[in-house]
Amino acid sequence: MLKPIPLLILLMFTITIGARSQDESKFTQQSIYNSEMPDGIYHSMNYFVNKVPSSTDPIFAKNVFGKKQVLEVPEHNSFFFYKGSNKKVTNVFAVVVDGQIFFQIKSILKHRNKKDKNQTNSTLQSFVRVLLGGDNYYFTEVDLANQWSQALNYNLGVVGGLIAQDAIKGKGVVWDINNREFNIFRNCKDFNEFLTENLGSTPITCQDKQPDGYVVRERINEVK
Repeated sequence: MLKPIPLLILLMFTITIGARSQDESKFTQQSIYNSEMPDGIYHSMNYFVNKVPSSTDPIFAKNVFGKKQVLEVPEHNSFFFYKGSNKKVTNVFAVVVDGQIFFQIKSILKHRNKKDKNQTNSTLQSFVRVLLGGDNYYFTEVDLANQWSQALNYNLGVVGGLIAQDAIKGKGVVWDINNREFNIFRNCKDFNEFLTENLGSTPITCQDKQPDGYVVRERINEVK
């Protein structure tokens, strides 16, 4: 027979969920970023910087985890395949589908800032979607080693073209348009250094070693 959950623990859990829901609601109606980049495959960083795709071969998406299925709408973390040959799109910098930018994780690690060492991922040939973008930065989130500790297991899903409430997925990453490199927010200290050194912005206070994902989005949204 299961023991009843103590009232105090249940109350604390309810308060935690309520606070998180208020934070999440800020992003529920935030549209997925659509760029003016031409659709296509960008085999190298130079093609992407020049906004000229190196290939416009038709591609389609499949899910990364579980039994592979064709996706009508790409997920945040997806594999892409060539429609003509059914071969996986590999060793490229990025793809753009319907104006939405997807960076390949392998390229993120290849073109990362030299300080961002010891970051790994088990699906290097998969892609992650840009969530926020502007004149200075493109922001995405990637599952990397030393993943964020979270009280609940959040999973990224796209519903009706919107960032879902449970959309925080992994560590924040920005493509620095001017410096042409990726900056990975490895921990709270690293993110605060980015805020002060690059943006002249006030550091945030972190309760854990990792910054709150929603706070990261708020700050990047201010300077993107």
